[in-house]
Amino acid sequence: MIIIFKPFSIVDFIDAQGCKGVVSKIQIFNTYLKTTDNKTIIIPNGESPTLSMINYCVEKFRSVEFSFGVGYEGGAEKQTKF
Repeated sequence: MIIIFKPFSIVDFIDAQGCKGVVSKIQIFNTYLKTTDNKTIIIPNGESPTLSMINYCVEKFRSVEFSFGVGYEGGAEKQTKF
């Protein structure tokens, strides 16, 4: 199913079966992921189509949320030092 429908391709960053990584190989029975800490994860393709999967590379843009705290003793202009 993965080879026919191609929900991801090589160099896509995915989250499948609780594992996150960059797809390095797609074979008939297994998909190989390379994690951010340089580990290789082998995921069997037989279970993949029935489980949920997140492909972070499908959309061109993603939103990221940051939270910043400002102390009570001063305003934001005193707190922002880069």
